[in-house]
Amino acid sequence: MTDIINLNKARKAKLKQSKTKQAAENRIRFGTSVKAREAASRERERQMAQVDGHRLATTVENQKPVDGEQ
Repeated sequence: MTDIINLNKARKAKLKQSKTKQAAENRIRFGTSVKAREAASRERERQMAQVDGHRLATTVENQKPVDGEQ
């Protein structure tokens, strides 16, 4: 005698397995992990802070007048 199989559960399990496989392929193809995105964001912020630290402050008071202007 064979075991009784619930066809509805078997169908749903097969569908879930195919969706899981497709999701894994999509993550590889299109996505980056959350950790990688956060690391890239922190690195970008660090680089911008470094650039801002090297930027010269220019204000109207520090600028010399050009010939003929006051």
